[in-house]
Amino acid sequence: MYQKVKMKEQNTTHQDEIVSLKKNIMGGTMKSEKLILTLATVFILFSVSFNWAQHSPDEKTMMENWMKYATPGQPHQFLAMQEGEWALASKMWMQPGAPPSESKGMAEGKMILGGRYLQMQHHAVVMGMHYDGITIGAYDNHLMTFISIWIDNMGTGVFQSRGTLDNTGKVLIEMGEMYDPMTGNNLKMKTVTTHISNEKFTKVMYHTMPDGKEFKSMEMVYTLKSKPEK
Repeated sequence: MYQKVKMKEQNTTHQDEIVSLKKNIMGGTMKSEKLILTLATVFILFSVSFNWAQHSPDEKTMMENWMKYATPGQPHQFLAMQEGEWALASKMWMQPGAPPSESKGMAEGKMILGGRYLQMQHHAVVMGMHYDGITIGAYDNHLMTFISIWIDNMGTGVFQSRGTLDNTGKVLIEMGEMYDPMTGNNLKMKTVTTHISNEKFTKVMYHTMPDGKEFKSMEMVYTLKSKPEK
């Protein structure tokens, strides 16, 4: 009987030692994992900081880059040519071969925000309805691209187009896409702005048909009435 009790006590003690050993091993493993995770985090933060320090420009360079991006340049002079009050004569074609509807109105353009953007307001009577439209013209120094945004009282959408000047520096060709509420489809459009002289410029819009062919849908002729006082 005594021997059985003694063996039982020895087995219990042995089991306790095994459990204690497992706890120590697991605890050591968790500590090791935490240590590895901490070291990995420190290494990543060090690498990011070192990479930023190696490749990030200094404060002077960053300010120079910012000023270069924010300063109007030669392309903005193209937009500034449209400053002033203009008499507007428009023709609109609803479909190829159809006679145009003609209208007259006025437009007023001015450079805003320190000469960085052109804001032009249009007022006319189109097909018996009073028409008001506003366009914002920009040149993005980073993208090296002209960007135009058009909104008017004939819808709730925003028409945006992008483009570049031709080799003469007097013709801006922009491409964009707008929603046509009559058909429920999007229309690809090309807008060509041509500066003929200091007193005259034109905007011609072309729609791309489903077969890929273009047709002239609108022509606007701007004739100078007065320039803003400097």
